[in-house]
Amino acid sequence: EYVTKLASKPHPKIPLPANIYGDRKNSSGIEFASTNVSTAFLKKIESFASLRYTAAPLINGVAKTGTPEKVLNPADYRQEIGTVTTASKEDMLAALNVTHAAFISWNNTPADTRAACLERMADLMEENNAELMSLLAREAGKTLPDAVSEIREAVDFCRYYAASILERLRFCRGRQVRPILLRCKAAAFFFVSVHGTSRWRFSWGKFRQR
Repeated sequence: EYVTKLASKPHPKIPLPANIYGDRKNSSGIEFASTNVSTAFLKKIESFASLRYTAAPLINGVAKTGTPEKVLNPADYRQEIGTVTTASKEDMLAALNVTHAAFISWNNTPADTRAACLERMADLMEENNAELMSLLAREAGKTLPDAVSEIREAVDFCRYYAASILERLRFCRGRQVRPILLRCKAAAFFFVSVHGTSRWRFSWGKFRQR
C-alpha cells in the first residue's frame, strides 16, 4: 500500500526500452507472462489462423505462374497454410537480369532514401507482427516466443543498417567527401537486409523470398 502511493520517478539516465540504442529505435516485444497484455494479443494472433497464403517468385513485379505445392503445418499435417510455386533456374536468371538492369538507377538513389526504405520495412513488420507470428507458428512450427524473437531480429536488422547508412552519410557530408563508398555500402546493406543474403539462420530474419 505504501509503495502504490509513491510517485513514479524514472531515473533520468536510464532510457526506456525503445530508446536503449540511442541512434535507432529498439524493436518491440510481447510480455506473454502479463495477461493484461498477452490475452488480447493472443486473440489477435488467433484471428489469422484461418488465412491461406499463396507464395511465388515475383520478378519485375510479375508473379510466376506454375504448379503450386501445398504448404502444411509441420506440427499438424492436417492444417494447410497455403501454396508455394518454386523458382526455376530460368526464373533466377531472369531475376538477375532485372537486377543488373536496375543497378544504375538504384546506384544513383540517395543514401537517405535507401535508409528510409529500411525504416519503413521495419515499421511495417511491427505493424503486422501478429499476422507474421501466426504465420511463423503455423508454417515453421515455432513457439510464439521464438516468433517474437525472429521478428524482432528482422526489425533490428533493418534499423541497424538504416542507421549505419545515415551515419556514413553524415561522415561524408561533414568532410565534403564524395560518397562513392557510401553508395556501395548502402547498396550492400539494402541487399543484405531486404533480399536475405545473410549469415543468420532465422528464416524470417532473412526475409525469405518464397
